[in-house]
Amino acid sequence: MIRRFAFILIIGTLFLSGCSYKFYDFLFYDQELHGIQISGRVAGIDIIDLRAKSLISEIKIPNSQFLGYDVIAHPALTNSHKELIDMKVRSYFTNSGEKLKVVCYIVNTVKKAKASMFKSSEFALVEMSIAIYDEHDKLLDFVTSTFSHEHKPTGSVQYEIEYLFEKALRSVIYQCFDEFKNIKKTVTLGRAYRYSVVKKEELQSE
Repeated sequence: MIRRFAFILIIGTLFLSGCSYKFYDFLFYDQELHGIQISGRVAGIDIIDLRAKSLISEIKIPNSQFLGYDVIAHPALTNSHKELIDMKVRSYFTNSGEKLKVVCYIVNTVKKAKASMFKSSEFALVEMSIAIYDEHDKLLDFVTSTFSHEHKPTGSVQYEIEYLFEKALRSVIYQCFDEFKNIKKTVTLGRAYRYSVVKKEELQSE
């Protein structure tokens, strides 16, 4: 009986280790976020936060999950996040051809953690708009995308939420460029550009 229990315990440990390995492989290696190259040389990337400053806060996870909690926050964009955005955006250009300017608008960010005695979950979301201009500041195209990731760990760890958030940042940028692919003539819908939550006047005032 003891041997049987030990065998089940070992199998369970190996299974959880395998799941953990796949999760961290998913977090840190973006095999699914490649294959897009837009012709152009990026002359500059601006990052503009459209969110109200009063809403921005970092998530605070209680030390013990046994009491249960359900917390949500709209995290600030750190210098590390901005460097990540800059690096990821540049990776989707060929670095040849005409000069282009890129503006990334941060529309929304969410970190959420929920836990009870028996289960927990972590959630990260990023909504971002990206505009591409030519060297004469003419808007070529504009897209807004939202992407989220959820993880249900055995225990809630704050740094995992940060990794999940960074993955959502990289994913939403990929999703925007998946819409761009070949830059087309800008399509307008009323006073806003396609998929846009930013008004035309706000874009032109930059």
